[in-house]
Amino acid sequence: MPVRISTGVRVEAFIHTDPLVAWRAWTDGTELPRWFPGLRAVARDASGELAAGSKVRLDGTAAVELEVLEIEPPNTLTYRLPAAYGELPPHTGTLWVKPSLTGAEIDWIIKLDSERGLLGLGGPKRAAESAMKRALRALKSLVESESYRRPEVGGGERRRAWDDV
Repeated sequence: MPVRISTGVRVEAFIHTDPLVAWRAWTDGTELPRWFPGLRAVARDASGELAAGSKVRLDGTAAVELEVLEIEPPNTLTYRLPAAYGELPPHTGTLWVKPSLTGAEIDWIIKLDSERGLLGLGGPKRAAESAMKRALRALKSLVESESYRRPEVGGGERRRAWDDV
């Protein structure tokens, strides 16, 4: 029985990269801290493989352990974040990485545990959406900057960029 989240706070991004690169950026513990705001380290449970039931410890802005609820590589990941991490309040979320004609489409939807804000002001919904957008902008910036690095052609002392050939 799928546990995917289909309604809630939704943020989408298009990234000019191979969908497998975008998937790896989300699911590889060495890649995630390179772009996710405030994240310094990721540690998986002893199994090492991401699977339903896996626990992943996030250290950075806060220290929290999320649980993978469902995973279908390289397209769908549903998780549960039981405690706040930075501006992201406790929630259950689903990430979809979908191939498109010239890259990858990322859909990230979260269902907040509570939408009530302090004294009814601002609210976690607005904070969550802002944090999600900031994260996807950082992912897009990193992945696209690495995708568009100009490779060097030639060897030894004689090197030229590909568009100079």
